[in-house]
Amino acid sequence: MPPLVPHSEQIPSETPGDSEAVSDIPRVAVVGSGLAGLSAAYLLSVNGYTVDLYEKSGRLGMAAANVTVPGVEGEEEVVMDVPMRSFFPEHYSHLTALYKYLKIPYHASENSMSFSTYVPIAKSYAEQSAASLDTTPYFSFSCYKIPFTSFSISYPDLPSPFAFISALFQAITSTIYGLRVMFGYVKFLVVVKYLAARGQLAPQGPLKNVTLGQFWDLYGIGMEFVEGAFEPLFCGVCTCSTEVLRGFPAVFILEYAVRAMPFGKMSFVSIGVQSVCEALSKPVRRVFLNTSVESVHSGSDTVDNLSDLLDSPHLVVQTASGIRRLYNHVIFATQANQAAKILQASKDFKKDRPAQRQVEVLEKFLYAKSLVVCHTDEALMPADKGVWRCLNFFTTKEQSLSRSEIGGSKTLGTSAESVLPYDAYATSSCSHWFNRSHPSLTHPKAPNYYQTTNPHALPSPSLTLSNTSFERAVVTMSSWAALESLDGIQGAGGRWFVGSYAWEGIPLLEGCVASSVNVVNRISKRDGNTKEIRVPWSSFVGSDNSGDMDIPWVVVVFGLAIAAATAMVTLS
Repeated sequence: MPPLVPHSEQIPSETPGDSEAVSDIPRVAVVGSGLAGLSAAYLLSVNGYTVDLYEKSGRLGMAAANVTVPGVEGEEEVVMDVPMRSFFPEHYSHLTALYKYLKIPYHASENSMSFSTYVPIAKSYAEQSAASLDTTPYFSFSCYKIPFTSFSISYPDLPSPFAFISALFQAITSTIYGLRVMFGYVKFLVVVKYLAARGQLAPQGPLKNVTLGQFWDLYGIGMEFVEGAFEPLFCGVCTCSTEVLRGFPAVFILEYAVRAMPFGKMSFVSIGVQSVCEALSKPVRRVFLNTSVESVHSGSDTVDNLSDLLDSPHLVVQTASGIRRLYNHVIFATQANQAAKILQASKDFKKDRPAQRQVEVLEKFLYAKSLVVCHTDEALMPADKGVWRCLNFFTTKEQSLSRSEIGGSKTLGTSAESVLPYDAYATSSCSHWFNRSHPSLTHPKAPNYYQTTNPHALPSPSLTLSNTSFERAVVTMSSWAALESLDGIQGAGGRWFVGSYAWEGIPLLEGCVASSVNVVNRISKRDGNTKEIRVPWSSFVGSDNSGDMDIPWVVVVFGLAIAAATAMVTLS
């Protein structure tokens, strides 16, 4: 798919000598065209700033990895967003408001799930074929749309009578497991709903120093529920290993869960996020594609004391091709570690104390590597097609082999033996059945497409559509504390930082929009504007309460829990 940047000056590449002086209108460079960069560039442009947007890829970053696939025969092709760009309107208030203002159509998808285990084989994951996996679902649930409403309810799937009779002994032992899951599920929902009602899930509340792993012990939540369902699900949400997830601040995960459970509506942009890129880039003056920013430094080569430049900075953005442009402000809409590298490459970095301090803070934000594979290989779905769901999670049976026998890679890194950039042994995998969430592919004749995040084994090469590696910010107590430091170094030397990592909570699209609004407001104040920046979508924030339902949540909790226990009796 060609890059689409309508109504702005799209510049596929640079030409030598394209250097400019600063005009009277404030000029801002935005480095990176993910959602954070696009949001910042849009806001600045509609508020009178001159904006240049830099993107190292040939397409705008938010849609750079998308894949176009054939639809039903005789109909248009379908765009698969990569990675999966799902969101819950109940939790993503800023993102939802932005979509509403831009008139970006989105739809609620079913939120059905299955949870399976598999037995790994004694060789590296790089060599293991997906076809060799024995994936046995032990739990699944479907979604039912309540007639004449916009609400859906998830309910556990009941096993067939044949399965019960043919595995009576297993059913008896699984009954105990099911009861434990039931009590864990009930207790979790009761606890988090109670804590939320009392305001104790606030970031500065009584749980502010408690990790998710500590929370389970503190409140005695059953580990059958935690390890069997909750952790696989949220390892998928956060794209990280179980070990990393347990180190997250508990309030961030629980605040998300209390909003999304049990009536949250998983939603998708109906026509793909390329439409978001087009809308947000529309007012931007220039978009430089295939343009890598090499360094950002002061515009004065003769000033030794760079602190003299902080009130009215002139910054030079230098690209890999040697082009230099001068700006009043530079917004880094990249990963924190990438922004740090650009600053360190600047020629005056060793004498620029504010830049050194910014790098110190940026390096406190950690990232986990992940792989997203789009494919048509059924081997990465549950073995039983009858339990295929929209989202299908997979974990290993730990007792089957030792970690050394499997040869998986280290957390946040990779081993010499494995091509996977994450620890496949400790990281849950999720296969998204794309057809279930895309309206045009629900036809029985539509080909099946799957998007697997962090696969435990690779699909057949002949059935692989794309492989894309990503880095995802993960939250630790240290990185959470670094957010306060980040706030203190924003704007030093005219340099600003936005992105999912730059906002409290799980690093998601919501933080991209919210952090951009925050920084643009601060830039406006720095430039002496007395009025608040105009945020066109602000009136839509908080207008979607579709997740609220006038049903006593205690009744819902117990009803779902009892049904869950029944379903679990013969499926473990």
